[in-house]
Amino acid sequence: INSFKEKTKYYSIPDYDIICGIEEDVIPLGLYKRVWNIFNKHKFIDITPLIRKIRAIKDKEEINLIKKSGEINTEIHKRAKEIIKDGKGEDELFFELEYLSRKLGDDRSTRSRDWNSFPPNQIGSGIQGSLPNRAFIATGGKGPNKVVPYGFSKKKMHKGESVFIDWVSSYEGYATDQTR
Repeated sequence: INSFKEKTKYYSIPDYDIICGIEEDVIPLGLYKRVWNIFNKHKFIDITPLIRKIRAIKDKEEINLIKKSGEINTEIHKRAKEIIKDGKGEDELFFELEYLSRKLGDDRSTRSRDWNSFPPNQIGSGIQGSLPNRAFIATGGKGPNKVVPYGFSKKKMHKGESVFIDWVSSYEGYATDQTR
């Protein structure tokens, strides 16, 4: 498939002079309305299924980028075991891992599907780490404050407590996510 025209035929998209493709599952309503006001004489279609089909197939270069992201993520979890110490704060661990992640090549270039946000990296320890949070994500943790009610807090970690780390690493737009 070499051109947009060929792709539209391949994925059975109607042949209009101008088609405005929108990822309706993620575009904010306000932005959608602004785009509609500019292009309201044209056909609008939800291209979410098309985008997902195209993104599902990876070439060798993309696979190598995903592998590099995975190597960064694996190294973060490996080094976390060395960094965790009795009395260290979850926040301290988070910032050390964030620094290390960047040093290893994580460019934080990946956005979540919920429009222009970064996936949150999280750390939780002890009973607090297993508490459900009040945010849109499944893992727990108290969070640094009430505005960000998930992930790391200033709580000190102690010997014998469980510690969870949910970390997303990105490399040139490709991400890996591991929780341990």
